[in-house]
Amino acid sequence: MRTGPNKLSINSASAMRQIYHRNANVQRSDWYLTLYASTSYAHNVHSETNKKKHSFRRRVMGHAFSDAALRSSEEFIIENIKICCDQLSKTATSPENWGTPQNMNHWCTYLSYDIIGDLVFNTKFNCLISEESRYVPALLIAATQFLYNVSRSPLVPVVTAYFN
Repeated sequence: MRTGPNKLSINSASAMRQIYHRNANVQRSDWYLTLYASTSYAHNVHSETNKKKHSFRRRVMGHAFSDAALRSSEEFIIENIKICCDQLSKTATSPENWGTPQNMNHWCTYLSYDIIGDLVFNTKFNCLISEESRYVPALLIAATQFLYNVSRSPLVPVVTAYFN
């Protein structure tokens, strides 16, 4: 769907495969410049808008997403999914009854952060079992929303030019 003269909104799996294909005739928007990963303003695979540089970074990271690497992470993912299911089932009075309604957006966020912690840092954030770390996902989501809003400001080209 066209949302502006030079903007499209895509909501289709087949279109996603075409857009994210390495030979696709598309370019990342300047919004990705808001995702700098370091104080030296070095791009990462998520923020790089130059196709050749992005291709190199993606190739380096590709090993982590090979079939063998993904299969080796399965046990950590399944373990966290079981913990999530156990936590959600605690609200039920019996196995035959439904539990109290839950905000699944929150629970899926907790699950994904615990999986990321397991796979990337070899430690659990324990968002699923404890409220102690549950502020972190909300904080990072708010920071991303803030960066997005700042990136849409007319001042961003001045800031971007300063850092390049």
